[in-house]
Amino acid sequence: MKKRVQISIVSYSNTLPFNYGIDNSDVKQSLLIWDDYPSLSAHRVLNGDVDIALVPVGILPLLKDYTIFGDYCIGAVGKVDSVILFSNTPIDQMRKIKLDYQSTSSNKLLKILCAEYWKIDVVFESSAIGYETQISDDEGGLIIGDRAFEAKSKFKYQYDLAEVWYQLTGLPFVFAVWVHLPSVEQKLLSELNFSFQVGLDNIENICKKHHELGFNLNDYLSNKISYDLNDAKREGLNLFLKKIKDLE
Repeated sequence: MKKRVQISIVSYSNTLPFNYGIDNSDVKQSLLIWDDYPSLSAHRVLNGDVDIALVPVGILPLLKDYTIFGDYCIGAVGKVDSVILFSNTPIDQMRKIKLDYQSTSSNKLLKILCAEYWKIDVVFESSAIGYETQISDDEGGLIIGDRAFEAKSKFKYQYDLAEVWYQLTGLPFVFAVWVHLPSVEQKLLSELNFSFQVGLDNIENICKKHHELGFNLNDYLSNKISYDLNDAKREGLNLFLKKIKDLE
């Protein structure tokens, strides 16, 4: 029996079209799928544990063997709704910001925005499970993914990082891209890329299937997440990679 190709997919709502496409195509039979959050997917890739992955772009400078492929990404042109700095105090009064343990790229994006857009000097603190309920009134907390929707009713101030990036640069932001090892056959990559398009063509059906979510999934997938890895997103991605290099 042929060994299945191992693939890591982030288990947030914004990847539902990718999952739908895979589930409704023959390519699924060739895959062993891991449902991860971004920093865990990054960990698997950096260890060489998977053949294909949807990875946070913040780790791209560390990759030697993996190559970006396909026509799709997780991106945003302006507000994204799911990568937000929350606080009960204005940003210029925050003394500390808790970073999201599930994040790789968004933590770095936040540091760039604090330095270049808000121009504030703040202490960044690592977090662990449950930190979302431990953000003091003089602190901020970055929350990404579906948990950001749950937090929106709990904080007075909310700063959407993709929106602020767009205000700073005039460019879209790319949060994650697909990468693969050289050993993966081109035929499988093409089939996988086609399956993603199938999923994106069925957002309406996806939303009907997941009506239990406590936010407007159709608006999120159709208007907030931007999936095409086009020239503008590549420009935004290259600029981000340059800026994180300057952070070091």
